[in-house]
Amino acid sequence: MIRDNEGAGEVMGFSTSPFHLPHFPHTIKQKPMQTQQQDTKTFWLKKVNEVLKGRTIVSVRYLSDKEMELMGWYSRPIAFQLDNGTLCIPSADDEGNDGGALFYQIKGKELDVLPVI
Repeated sequence: MIRDNEGAGEVMGFSTSPFHLPHFPHTIKQKPMQTQQQDTKTFWLKKVNEVLKGRTIVSVRYLSDKEMELMGWYSRPIAFQLDNGTLCIPSADDEGNDGGALFYQIKGKELDVLPVI
């Protein structure tokens, strides 16, 4: 909250002046960075297991032209469907900016890739 010059130079409730800072309660305590990272890892590992563990891949294909157009992608990744209807599509990043390759390794063999085309 801005205490003095209320409303002067505010943007979304925050003062645009370096001399008018919002008041934050001293009771807010952040977790240490390592704990935050562990919480994030635990959350997503749980999600990955919910989506993939114990599932069977029932079909594999590359995205269609229409799917590529809908996604706004230029790199055509594989897509695989699981036994419960879930469709998995590798992305270049977690924002979905383009299709991505899928790396895999068969036990005892070298790392290989299922490329985008």
